[in-house]
Amino acid sequence: RWSPTDDDINEIFLKRYKMSKEELQAMADRMGIQLNNLCYLKQEFDAYDEDRSGYIDAGELKELLEKLGEELTEEELDAAFKELDSDQSGEIEFFEFVEWFTSED
Repeated sequence: RWSPTDDDINEIFLKRYKMSKEELQAMADRMGIQLNNLCYLKQEFDAYDEDRSGYIDAGELKELLEKLGEELTEEELDAAFKELDSDQSGEIEFFEFVEWFTSED
């Protein structure tokens, strides 16, 4: 199983979010997810966030969820996106996505 190094974590998160590893760990703890899983999700998220904006749209969300093994109907996807896009910006932010994704079970 892939385990991120401090360099990976720095590259994936810290440089872009201006947060410390401790802050990131606290966030992972709060969401009940392991740090290496958080990094894995971020890498997958970034693969669909082509302009590196930190946000993905509905189409990208669908592809990302399929890659993560989630089979959602169009209705479920719509509902998920509406739930995630709380500010109706038409895009969802990484941490919004993780909170939703980890609370699904």
